[in-house]
Amino acid sequence: MVKTNSENRAGFILIVTVYTKKIQTFFCFAYMGYYSPSRGRFNTQDPSMNGPNWYVYGANNPIMFIDPFGLENIVVSGGAYYQADSNDEYVYEFIDSALKQIKDMGGDATLLVANAGWNEEQYNIIVQACADRGINLLWFSSVDSLTTYINEGGNGGRENDPITSFTVFAHGTDDDKGNYGVAFGYDTDNDFRWYTSDIQKINSSAFASGVVSTFYSCRTGNNFNNGNFAQMWADKTGGNTYAYSGTNGRSDYTDILGNWWERHGPKIVYKAYNAWKAARTSNGQMYEKPGAAWSLPQAGPNAAMTLFGPEVISPA
Repeated sequence: MVKTNSENRAGFILIVTVYTKKIQTFFCFAYMGYYSPSRGRFNTQDPSMNGPNWYVYGANNPIMFIDPFGLENIVVSGGAYYQADSNDEYVYEFIDSALKQIKDMGGDATLLVANAGWNEEQYNIIVQACADRGINLLWFSSVDSLTTYINEGGNGGRENDPITSFTVFAHGTDDDKGNYGVAFGYDTDNDFRWYTSDIQKINSSAFASGVVSTFYSCRTGNNFNNGNFAQMWADKTGGNTYAYSGTNGRSDYTDILGNWWERHGPKIVYKAYNAWKAARTSNGQMYEKPGAAWSLPQAGPNAAMTLFGPEVISPA
């Protein structure tokens, strides 16, 4: 897990990696592996095997990041932001945000993308964008397959690779039964809708102690008839969960690519088009293709990113 030290300075429990010197071997045992001071590197691989280098610590930036377990970070992207029917609609908002998150983590994450709303060309573009960045990309075709990966993990199984951070970029949604949750597709059926009732299918044991989850989805921190999605997630995973709440409670993806464009309903109207395109192509990235966003989504009007801690049950 790679997480920012800024979270700890905000008043939460400080997590540090303790190094115990082994005189016989001249190595230091750092809880999840051995470190060689003379070589300036770990002698054992990160067990999650995420990112291009499995021997680094904290994305090679221990001032900004900590990695108490060295296990799997998961970033989940919804499908196409809109069901695109013309070239006037930009559909990579969730992908761009996910790539930004993984970039900030030094590439140390598994990216799960909903196979919803993409045409063949867009699908291949996303595959290439991840390959170019060395990102471990997995597609899921339903919330059931996403749940299965969370519970069971990759080939090594969850027992040896618990989830240490979990981040979601997707729509928020509700149904006529008072359920609220996450929609991984736009105007799609329930195969891509993850409600409060689905949280019970998640295995608590899939998550490491101290896991941190963040949902960049509208109103996932608000109370509904069948409960609060973020609070129920925190209780299930046993870790802190961040989600948008408030009178509006909406997430805002408007400025993730900078202030060159604004949204009007389902259409994107570009401001200072040529300057925006030039900025988007400055790193060889064409504007119509996905790339790491300039910033993560923000809270909309009358909304705030809110912390939900797991419920503490007092002994009888």
